[in-house]
Amino acid sequence: MSLTKDEWREGLTEERKPIGCFGCLLLVLACLALDALTVFAGYQIVMLIRDIIAG
Repeated sequence: MSLTKDEWREGLTEERKPIGCFGCLLLVLACLALDALTVFAGYQIVMLIRDIIAG
């Protein structure tokens, strides 16, 4: 697979080709999973503190 002149000027190499639509989708899903995990962990911490205060 060879690079076009425009790709070469942009600094793209055959090892660093854009990841494409599927790669971006995986990245977005990973970010959403991390966000959900953060919200869940925050909820658990709030519930733990509430239980400690309520005693």
